[in-house]
Amino acid sequence: MRIGEVAERTGLSISNIRFYEKKGLIEPDREQQSKYRDYTEADVKRLKEIILYRKMDFPIETIGLLIGREVVASDAIEQQLLDLREKQKAIQGSIDLCQKVIEDGAYENLEVETYLNYVKEEEAKGKKFAYMDELLIDFAEFTQFNRIAGDPYIGWVFRTKYCFGPDGCFSSE
Repeated sequence: MRIGEVAERTGLSISNIRFYEKKGLIEPDREQQSKYRDYTEADVKRLKEIILYRKMDFPIETIGLLIGREVVASDAIEQQLLDLREKQKAIQGSIDLCQKVIEDGAYENLEVETYLNYVKEEEAKGKKFAYMDELLIDFAEFTQFNRIAGDPYIGWVFRTKYCFGPDGCFSSE
């Protein structure tokens, strides 16, 4: 079947289907003469599996491992649930911070130090706030550090503690 029919049957856009193909998650056959992609029922089933894992907020790399049966699905899903609960805590901390700024009416004259001290105090009590992972990802992409280090996903960055000057330390743990 052609990509348009697959898109219709899965609810995915054609560009999404091509993205998953580019990432190696599906590998449709090619017709000998026309070189058109020829998707099978197995490809449709796999795309639906990908959709399900994406709805669980799995990263593409992990989905590849799950589909390739390189990881145990039950272990991966249980770990994902733990990770999502941690994200949920961080989101709640961010919601609480927004609520505090709103309650204080501090929109125009935002006393940054006051609120950063609040965050620091709350983190000391165990409260979570949004991570600053995008800072490291942006830095890695800008400097092409991921190519230099040989690790395209720079996962090790998020498992260690880094400092960016005095009192600029953070840990993803």
